[in-house]
This record gives sequence, structure tokens and C-alpha cells, in this order.
Amino acid sequence: MTMIHIFAGEDEINARKAFLQKKEELIGNGYAVQDLTDKELLTLDSWLSRSQDLFAQKKAFFYDRGIGDKKRKEVLAFYDKDSTIELYILDTTTYQTEIKRLFPTAPVTFFAPSETGFCFLGGLSPQGGKVAVTQMQQLLHGDQDFGFFYMLRKRVRELLSISLGHQPASIKQAWQLGRLQTQARKWDTQSLMSFYESLYRIEKNAKTSGSTYNLKQSLEIVFSIL
Repeated sequence: MTMIHIFAGEDEINARKAFLQKKEELIGNGYAVQDLTDKELLTLDSWLSRSQDLFAQKKAFFYDRGIGDKKRKEVLAFYDKDSTIELYILDTTTYQTEIKRLFPTAPVTFFAPSETGFCFLGGLSPQGGKVAVTQMQQLLHGDQDFGFFYMLRKRVRELLSISLGHQPASIKQAWQLGRLQTQARKWDTQSLMSFYESLYRIEKNAKTSGSTYNLKQSLEIVFSIL
């Protein structure tokens, strides 16, 4: 039985939601759950070999940074074939066909993007705050929906990267790059930088309880000043 399970697709909201729900499900079933950093993923095998005495409790690992570069692919391929641990991966940038080629036996739960989500991301523009707030109401799952937040932050990061003259690592196809370049031209770099910095502060405040506003309210404030 394969031990790698992948949540994938461009619908980052629902892919991340399912990823987090799986984590909560396993915790409820008595698992010890651990989130992995990049470094921990690459050194997991050596850590496991030194920690066999810790496995009286069932354990599952979660990694939300995607399949990534060649080194990560090699490490993950090893776990897919030989490991007896449970490893759950969130990847919203790699195509489904590529994932299945790399991990032919791994269960993949794929989330295709919704039309509403596409319209929201594609429509982000200066002076477009009122429209963004309206569309956000259709996409949010509660006042603290971080799946939606991460999807938004990813798009703004991609636009900022293009505005600074770089191609985002997550963009593999020419048509995707062209679409983002057209959208990025609607913005000036400083506005995108301010937008991204606002999202960074929202995330930081949410994690440290440093704001009196919930996530939804904070985003509405940011959109109101676009």
C-alpha cells in the first residue's frame, strides 16, 4: 500500500481545505500529526531511523510546499515506493498528469478550479476592490477561510514577481505566463508590493492574534483601498 497521498489542483481553496480536514480526521483517530518544513522533508528518512521508539502512537506527516524540485521529487519517490509512514502532500501547481507520472500508485485527490475562483483571481486589478469584495463573499467558507487567503496571496505574489521581471516558479505553461503578464500590466509595482505586504501583515496578525478583525474583515479593508 502506498503511503503518499496527494491533494492537488488549481482550486487551492478546496484542495487546502481537504488537506486540513484530513489532518483533523487523523488527529481525531489518535494519530500524532507533524507538519514538515523543506529541510525536515529532505532529512525525514534519517530522522525516522533514529526515532523508532517514538512510534508507539500512529504517526502521519503533512507537507504543504508541493512536489517541487528534482531533489524533493527523488525523496518523495523513495517514500512512495519503500516507506511505511503516512505522508500527505498539498500541491496546487503541478499538473495532474505529471503527478501521476511521478507517483503512479499514490492516491491523488484533484480539485479543478471553479469558474468563480478563476473570475476572482483574473479580475484582481487596481480600483477593483468593490467587485473583489462581492466575489469574495461567494468563495469564502466562513470568516477565517485561510484556503481562500492562500489562493489570493499566491496570485498577488505571482503578479509581483512578474512586475519585478521574474517568471514565477509555479508557472509552467506559456499561456499561463501570458495571462498573468496581461494582468500584471494593469498594476504598478509599488501597488502590488503594498498589496502583498498587507496580506503578509494579515497572516502574521492572524497567527499571533494581533488584530481585532477576523480574516474576512481584514481582507475587506485591504480591498476597500485598492
